[in-house]
Amino acid sequence: NFRVDDQDFIEDPFGMNASRMEADVNIIMTQKSNLLNLKKAVRSAGVEINGIVLSGYASAIATMDEDEKELGVAVIDLGGQTSNLVIHTGNSIRYNDFLGVGSNHITNDLSMALHTPLQIAENVKIRHGNLIETSNEVIELPIIGDEENRSSVSLEIVHSVIFSRVEETLMILAKSLEKSALKEQIGAGIILTGGMTKLKGIRELAQSIFPAMPVRIGKPSDIAGLFDELKDPAFSTVIGLLLYKAGEHTQYEIDFQQRLLHSKTVYEESLNDIKIANTINEVEENKESKQEKKQKGESDDSDSFSFDDLPDIGSENSNPFKKLANWARQLF
Repeated sequence: NFRVDDQDFIEDPFGMNASRMEADVNIIMTQKSNLLNLKKAVRSAGVEINGIVLSGYASAIATMDEDEKELGVAVIDLGGQTSNLVIHTGNSIRYNDFLGVGSNHITNDLSMALHTPLQIAENVKIRHGNLIETSNEVIELPIIGDEENRSSVSLEIVHSVIFSRVEETLMILAKSLEKSALKEQIGAGIILTGGMTKLKGIRELAQSIFPAMPVRIGKPSDIAGLFDELKDPAFSTVIGLLLYKAGEHTQYEIDFQQRLLHSKTVYEESLNDIKIANTINEVEENKESKQEKKQKGESDDSDSFSFDDLPDIGSENSNPFKKLANWARQLF
């Protein structure tokens, strides 16, 4: 948000007249080594990097609507390796946090608790992942290092392992939300997105952890030509990156290459009109000021001649007025 003179909470000061302007900004930082390693990993796959965007921010772009941006919303991206929290209020990012826990950690927990291979644990998570209903049904799973025998496992154990990890993750993110001191500004509630949101009952669990706040599962925005397979919370970050490149970013921001991005198209004609209008006003004010001074009998130093007042109508070598000015300075 911007502060223009004595006016607070100005979202876009473009075109306003002011003598002083201030801005509250959210700076996203990371270790340089992490960024370099990320670039190396991407380029080693034969892909060139066009830009770097915070993944939680990209997911927020893909899932938020205009009302949520205006009212304030917290977007929680529950991915495979990480979970990200982004708070968006007043059409800008106000806070972001990162947690190195994702749905892959649930798979690891199941593999260790059930003594079964990771791929089998992943299948169990997808088929039997339920955070609401428990079952005493027993399933048979292969054992790590023993291809001949299988173990019998109750789905109640599966439910307990998954529930514990998801609850812990959401509670840590809830503490981060409290730490942001922006909870009271989140009028639109919580958006859950990412692959972990496919777990049945995760919205109800989040509702109990974030009381008095609406919670919904966020899917990517409906884009013309988008395949149905991509209209899934797991692809929110990817779709958000495409939308970011298409200009769906905040009104003012500086990207990782320190370029200023603006969400509106600025035409030079409008800027010229503003400059001309200001120039005319200044000329009229100067004329009135000179007339008042003449009436009062005061001297006007602005009428005195100065070489610095000569117009710059070309380069120094080709402008005869500049040559004359330099020559006069050398003489006197």
